[in-house]
Amino acid sequence: MTAVDAATHPTQARGRRSGASRLGLVLIWAACSGSPAGEHHEATVVCPAGAEVEGVDVSYYDGSIDWSAVYGAGKRFAIIRVSDGTSFIDPQFAANWNGTRAAGVMRAPYQFFRAGQDPVAQADLLVAQVMQAGGFQPGDLPPVMDLETADNQPIATVVARAHAWLDRLTQATGRAPIVYTSTRVWTLFGNPAGFSQYPLWVANWGVTCPSIPMGWTDWRFWQSSATGNVAGISNSSMTDLDRFNGTLTDLLTFAGGAAPPDGGGGAGSSDAGASAPDAKPGSDAGGGLGASAGSIAGGCAVAGRAPGGACLCLLICLWAARPSPRSGQKRRCQPGRAVVYRRACRGSRAVPLLRLKSIG
Repeated sequence: MTAVDAATHPTQARGRRSGASRLGLVLIWAACSGSPAGEHHEATVVCPAGAEVEGVDVSYYDGSIDWSAVYGAGKRFAIIRVSDGTSFIDPQFAANWNGTRAAGVMRAPYQFFRAGQDPVAQADLLVAQVMQAGGFQPGDLPPVMDLETADNQPIATVVARAHAWLDRLTQATGRAPIVYTSTRVWTLFGNPAGFSQYPLWVANWGVTCPSIPMGWTDWRFWQSSATGNVAGISNSSMTDLDRFNGTLTDLLTFAGGAAPPDGGGGAGSSDAGASAPDAKPGSDAGGGLGASAGSIAGGCAVAGRAPGGACLCLLICLWAARPSPRSGQKRRCQPGRAVVYRRACRGSRAVPLLRLKSIG
């Protein structure tokens, strides 16, 4: 997948894979346009720091996937499409979301971002679809914005709505989302500022080391190919291949330091003794809700002890019952509400900090 500026029909948009034809559109547009192409900036090439972890990104175009075989092929993470904006929900998302975890493959949900649609509604749909598929669990990676099209919108609108989406997901999950894009697309967008606090997933195929967009100094994930062959994925020679910049222990730390998913090999199986790096800008390795959150699966889970001796309880509830007047680990919320509660660990009354509407 390269990021492109093409308004593709939702049922045809490849999501993580734009394809050669869409790449051609970008190159033609860049060659013929006097503005974005004329403002080209020299790319910064950043090689991996050392070890890398292999993964894939998938959508319904990849068909029914045997995730145990994918794990056996050495892939330790998968980035899974939830939807193309609000108009097309990926029919394989739930199967892939649950299949990855059962096989021990770490996972992240991604959404093909449509700047022509309501960014908050798109973010809320992502959260709702994850919850319906079983929710976020310890060891899951942050959600991902697939930012590769202006969707026929002015660049200022694209940038403003992208920020609105990122803010919404940060509020809903307590984690900094990952941004997927490419150097060329970022140049076409005018190299906007204000995104470097989000971990970068960069697309750059067929190179030894990827070039990264202006504003970032490093990358977390790299989509290195769109023509891979992976056991368990029947989409022959069309699988998107990805790499994490670090060891498996580093990846687990980035995911919050949780134990490997059920069925996984564990951090020590491939890089025992590796030390986790210092948290990079935009990462969750240093703690906070994203780093310590427990299971969020249709109800509520205490997220561990935060600094100051408090507990954070992230509730994303899709049930019809009204909130319980009693504090405690489990509460039920009105449908279509996500509520973040902070409460003292010794059972003092829960106090709502944040209410998000219309995620149902």
